[in-house]
This record gives sequence, C-alpha cells and structure tokens, in this order.
Amino acid sequence: MKAPTRSVRITLLLAALLAGPASFAMPVAQPPVPESALPSRLAEEYRQADLDADGSISHAEYLAGKHRMTVFREADGNCDARLDPQEYGTARAIERRERVAGYLGDAWLTTRVKFRLLLDDLPSGLGIAVRSHEGTVRLSGRLGDAREASRAIEVASRVEGVVALYAALSLRG
Repeated sequence: MKAPTRSVRITLLLAALLAGPASFAMPVAQPPVPESALPSRLAEEYRQADLDADGSISHAEYLAGKHRMTVFREADGNCDARLDPQEYGTARAIERRERVAGYLGDAWLTTRVKFRLLLDDLPSGLGIAVRSHEGTVRLSGRLGDAREASRAIEVASRVEGVVALYAALSLRG
C-alpha cells in the first residue's frame, strides 16, 4: 500500500481537529500515590507531618513544620487544600530547589561585590574577604588606612542586591 500524500495527511489532521475534543483521549484522573511509593526518608517525614493521621497534610500541618504557604499552594496540584504523598514530595522538591537558588544567589552577590572592589583599584582590594547570605554582605580584612576602609564600604554598598553590609575591617598598624 502506498503512503498517504502530504495533502491527505493534512486533510486527516484537519478532520480530527474539527471533530472536536471528544475525538481525543481525555486525561484520566490519577489516583493518589500511596505513601509506600515515596522514598523511605520522605515517607517517614510525611507520616510525622500528618499530625492528625488522616492520610493527607493540611495547611495548618504544613505550616507547623516551618514550611512556606507559597510552596504548599504550588505543590497542591488538585487544589483541594491538602497534600497527598506525591504532592508532599513535590513540595519538598520545590523547597530544595529554592534553597539551592538561594545559595547560587549568595555566590553571585559575593562575586559581584569582590569584582567591584577589584575594579575600584583599592590597593588592598585583594586582601578583602567578602561573604554574603540572603543579601547581607560581610567584608573582612586588613587595610592600609581609614580611607581605604570607607571606600571599600562605599563600593560594596552600591552593588545591586546588597541589603545590609557589615564591615569587620581592621587597619594595618
């Protein structure tokens, strides 16, 4: 048998599209994933979080575990205001992803501050250690004089993303 020509394939595709959604397979609601399908560490965490032992985690139970409500809403795929084991696994994955993104943001901020200090041609720029956490930057090191210290603080405070700045800069004696 000869393969259908391009025009025949297009015609068949158009016919299927015009037939409406009833001609396509409709997604079937998946039953909740049993707790036993979770990795053992996550299954134990789920059991501990399910304070009323009803098989799902409510808003209150989730918040009692020091988790964020925005993560709960994002993970609650069926919008029933409860997390089944699969949704709980999704929530924990979202939290891990956000934590890693925070680490990367801190590293990026540290790099930008250090780069700006080096660009400013501070004589002791290489001797300044820079650390950051959630937008808070800490400068430490030994500088030649008070003008260098104040210039380092000024340069670092102007970097986009710096929320707070702590300087533990000492002067060479």
